[in-house]
Amino acid sequence: MPRPPRTSTANLSANSAAATTGPDNRPPLPSGWKWATLGEVCELRTGTRDHGQSPDAPFLYVDISSVDNKRKRITEAKRLLGKVAPSRARQVIKTGDVLVATTRPNLNAVALVPPEFNDQIASTGFCVLRNTVEVLPEFLFSFVQTPAFVEALSDLVKGALYPAVTDKQVQGQPIPLPPLAEQRRIVAGLRERLDAVERARAATAAQLADANALPAACLRELFTSPEAQQWPVKRLDAVGEIAAGITLGKKRTGTETLRSIPYLRVANVKDGRLDLSNVYNVEATPAEIAKCLLRPGDILLTEGGDPDKLGRGTFWQGQIPECIHQNHIFRVRFDQEHFSPEFLSWQFGSIYGKTYFLKHAKQTTGIASINQQVLSAFPLLVPPLATQRRIAAELKGKLAGAEALRSSLAAQLADLDALPTAYLRQAFAGEF
Repeated sequence: MPRPPRTSTANLSANSAAATTGPDNRPPLPSGWKWATLGEVCELRTGTRDHGQSPDAPFLYVDISSVDNKRKRITEAKRLLGKVAPSRARQVIKTGDVLVATTRPNLNAVALVPPEFNDQIASTGFCVLRNTVEVLPEFLFSFVQTPAFVEALSDLVKGALYPAVTDKQVQGQPIPLPPLAEQRRIVAGLRERLDAVERARAATAAQLADANALPAACLRELFTSPEAQQWPVKRLDAVGEIAAGITLGKKRTGTETLRSIPYLRVANVKDGRLDLSNVYNVEATPAEIAKCLLRPGDILLTEGGDPDKLGRGTFWQGQIPECIHQNHIFRVRFDQEHFSPEFLSWQFGSIYGKTYFLKHAKQTTGIASINQQVLSAFPLLVPPLATQRRIAAELKGKLAGAEALRSSLAAQLADLDALPTAYLRQAFAGEF
């Protein structure tokens, strides 16, 4: 993994003997650098095209959606004819132009125009920065990704109903400008560092994808194994009790005794875990609470919605002293003297369980749901309790290891994601 940049300013200090404070109390710059505005080092008129004069001529159109604000590049351009071009499609772009989206500047949708888009068209939703002899296109492109530039534009739209800056405001932003030779050195150093970050990031992201797939792979291997095929199969309703939860928005007579109590929503129930970071309370009667009160070992399964929410769930471990659940979550309760909640919960979440739910769900326009009848007929694999507990213990160890690996890789990825910003800040402070 690339080493993080040092925060020392020794290099800046050593090169700043003749430095002076910039305008508006900006920090001093190394000797030979100067402050300028983007408008002073870029062409102010980059050209437009009237498509009415060539209605049948095709061109590539770059709008805001064409720019990937994470990868900082044009990824999806539209091929249009002049006669169907939108009114915003009129800015001519050239190789080396820097595009800065003026809407929602905090998202930093910027891109350097590659040769294949030379003499094509961009939306007026971009400020087109075309360099003069004083600045390199790559140096300009690096600058518009710096935190200072992004924060300055974002500050201009704080509190605005429509968060957009003007071309004039973009052109008015100050840029610390070294001599061209120094610009080339900085650009080369940045490219080397950022390429290394991208390589490390791609490798770590691939490892993280594999780590994220590990739990599903473990469950698939177990519940589709030859051993599993020998286990007895029983209908769920023959060995477990199924109940729906409290219906929200129910009309009240005003005479009932009500008590506020935490309740679980579909948003709280994830695949193999619970997200209890935001648990709501609901007013319920004593009878409703008694009917829906969760006990440790209860299995929670979501009714559906999007297909990924179908039969999603885990088991309750009493994380909240008193808690009930809403009606879009099924509670399944087993005799724990004969069944392991962990084992059964993972069975529902395995490819074995997911396949059953998807096959029997009611599906309409991308929405899938199961009812109590479908859940009742679930073909539960029921090995002896000792086997269930052994498998549960083994799975718990494997999945804990997978989660530790996933967390470690996610932290590495977050560190890598922070490096480009740090490198950019360092480069434009003269610390390379």
